[in-house]
Amino acid sequence: MSGNKSPIFLSKVGAFVFKKAPILVSLNFLFSQDIIEPVKWNFFHEIKNDSILKLKFEAKIDDKWHVYSQNIENEPPLSTLFLFDQEPYSQIKKVKEGESIVSFDQIFEKDLKYFEKFALFEIEIKNNESLDLISGSVEYQACDDKLCVFRSEPFTFVFNKKSVSKTTYIDDKSK
Repeated sequence: MSGNKSPIFLSKVGAFVFKKAPILVSLNFLFSQDIIEPVKWNFFHEIKNDSILKLKFEAKIDDKWHVYSQNIENEPPLSTLFLFDQEPYSQIKKVKEGESIVSFDQIFEKDLKYFEKFALFEIEIKNNESLDLISGSVEYQACDDKLCVFRSEPFTFVFNKKSVSKTTYIDDKSK
């Protein structure tokens, strides 16, 4: 971007301007029903074998938007972060991520790793009899060329031992 153009950063609880030009955002805009949600998440698991479960996190990203990788050095922008509520999963720091794009970002003035249109994150965990559910959240930043939003998307994987299926889907409509 040239001149004093910079993106506005919005979150569900506030907004701030990043970089060059200060821009005032009306609180009416922040609390209107037009909250921007450029990423739709789906969470599901697959049984790889009797001892391994694969947790999958799919992000469908709106056109002209992108979500940043977990591997961002010297933030900003914010890297994608997976937070797990249960032990020992709360110790997980990285989740395997699918193919990303690496490109120079004119807003942040550095090479960045990000996803467009679709992102897939996966992790394999040990299956055990006492495992009923795994929950947590995905924290991420999504940007287009004018605006960046910060979001935290909760997830819950439920494992029913009596009727374990090969795949369980959980999305916003299932909650």
